Amino acid sequence: MPKACYDAELEAEFLQLRDWHWYADQEGKNEISKNFIRQNGGPNPIFVSIEYHWVHCAYTWMKLHRSRIRHTPIDTHIGKYEHTVHCADGLANHDNITSNRPIARFYQHFESCQE
Repeated sequence: MPKACYDAELEAEFLQLRDWHWYADQEGKNEISKNFIRQNGGPNPIFVSIEYHWVHCAYTWMKLHRSRIRHTPIDTHIGKYEHTVHCADGLANHDNITSNRPIARFYQHFESCQE
């Protein structure tokens, strides 16, 4: 994440919400640490719980809103309308958003910042 688009305060808040877990496999047998991901990006994709996925969506909306209030850039992934549509659809149309099974895939995105 480019530094100009990084919101450390919001990330810390998200990470403190739950005891989140990240996995190298969809079955959840190979857990990877937050430090491992921070140091080298981890595998691509990383598997997370569906709850992580949808809570992350809510936090991306907060990130987008904060960037508008603070007049700071937003990364091109979160800034895409298609990402908002994906999150809105998922939150509105999924029955079980609290499953702890590592079934959601998170792909690495190499983004730039946009005003």
